[in-house]
Amino acid sequence: PGHYADNSKSCRHDIFAAWLVSTLGIVAKSNVVLDIAGGSAGSLSWALWRHGFETFIVDPRAKLGYSRRQRKEIQKYNAPPPTSLPIYFDHNFENKYHQLLTRTSLIVGLHSDEATEQIVDYAIKYGTRFAVVPCCVFPHLFPHRRISINQSEPLIQRPVLSNRDFEQYLISKHPQSIRIAHLNFQGRNAVIFRDHPSEPMPHHSIAVPVDSDHVAVAVKGDRWREEQVIKEKQRAATTHH
Repeated sequence: PGHYADNSKSCRHDIFAAWLVSTLGIVAKSNVVLDIAGGSAGSLSWALWRHGFETFIVDPRAKLGYSRRQRKEIQKYNAPPPTSLPIYFDHNFENKYHQLLTRTSLIVGLHSDEATEQIVDYAIKYGTRFAVVPCCVFPHLFPHRRISINQSEPLIQRPVLSNRDFEQYLISKHPQSIRIAHLNFQGRNAVIFRDHPSEPMPHHSIAVPVDSDHVAVAVKGDRWREEQVIKEKQRAATTHH
């Protein structure tokens, strides 16, 4: 309800970045932001970078080079540009970039699809602020998700199937600190967030998809990954024959 801002994707990134700065109150200097499933362009990372943050684009499709426009921006702002890390946001990322995780101030995801729950889990594990805008639920990949049917009977649970279910499920991971708000654009605009650091929970478990072939954490949309799996299987079949 009410007036919504321009619904273009670039505008969404700018709106989310501005909301993060104003709501979370993080001072940009010396603060590291991980942009999970940021896509090949890393638009949210660049939007936060313009606010002065050190940002990292975590996505296997993240580009390693810069466009002409980005090179001009780098000269204009005279600051190191966002860093691309073409890797999935999973245990391999944690093993390789553990030190980066320990010095991260904020983990974000805008319509981060299969990586959404991992963002919340890693933030809880490392005691980090986070903000994620859920999109698709993927119940077939995460059948372990359950929410209570009602508060009076918390032990009676049902699967997480809808976006509203998913939002409730993510909040339930640490209800003392996790909140929900809505951004000023159309479409999926609920943001699940924690606006302050918390005590790390090193033994907190990280959700993973049940289909090992899918391995879609930190990929925006599963079609890209599924295409890669099909190609890999076709190559394997050709090799065996």
